[in-house]
Formats: sequence, structure tokens, C-alpha cells
Amino acid sequence: VRAVLAPALEEQGGRGAGRMKSGGYGSMANTAGQRQFNVTQSMDNSTQLLHDTIRMNDESAAIGDSTMNQLVGQREQLEGAHRQVIETRENTRAARKKLHELHRRIVMEKMILYMVITTLTLIDCLLLYRLATNKGKLF
Repeated sequence: VRAVLAPALEEQGGRGAGRMKSGGYGSMANTAGQRQFNVTQSMDNSTQLLHDTIRMNDESAAIGDSTMNQLVGQREQLEGAHRQVIETRENTRAARKKLHELHRRIVMEKMILYMVITTLTLIDCLLLYRLATNKGKLF
């Protein structure tokens, strides 16, 4: 039996070969029990790793949801700001149009005033000439 099992155990890295020579059949039961313990330990480690992975996935999903909610809030703020910019732009255009209209009216009124001043100055000059040529009498 040792001759048959020894090569198989040596293929596993020689872990069981030394035990087989020194321990006999009791050693084979220990090796099988050790393998069972290793398998159980490996399954426990895998289960723990799976639970950790699920927990991290849940945490990532919660962070993603939080980030998404923040982005939705920021989008609403940006849309509100955009509406305010559009409204401000329209108000600015209306104000600019009124300012241009006021400027045009002021220029027109100045021109009318200059014409009135010129006309009155011309009338004063004519009256002064009339006084000078008529010996101080207008008529």
C-alpha cells in the first residue's frame, strides 16, 4: 500500500511522503482529516471573502446613490441658474433698448433746444440791429 500511495503523495509536493513512511495507516487518516480541514478552512475563507465583496458592493451602491442624488441637485441648481441668466439677459436687452431710446430722445431735445437758442439769438440780433438803425425805436 505504501508503494502505491507514496508516488501520489510525492506529487502533492512531498507533504505526505514522509508521514507515510513513518506513520503508517494512522497517518493516512490524519492526512485525510487535514485535507478536510483545509477544504473547510478554504470554504470559510471563500465565504468570508464573498461576504466582504457583497458588503463592499452594497457600500459602493450606497455611495453611487448618494453621488447620483448630489448630481441631480446640482443639475437642478444649474438649470435654475441658467433660467436666471436667460431672464437677466432679456432684462438687460430691454434696459439697453430703453437706454438707447432715452439717448435718442435726449439728443433730439438737445437739437431742438439748440435750434430754439439759435432762433432766439437771431431774433435778439435782429432786434438789436433794429434798435441801432432806428435811433433806439423798434417801430
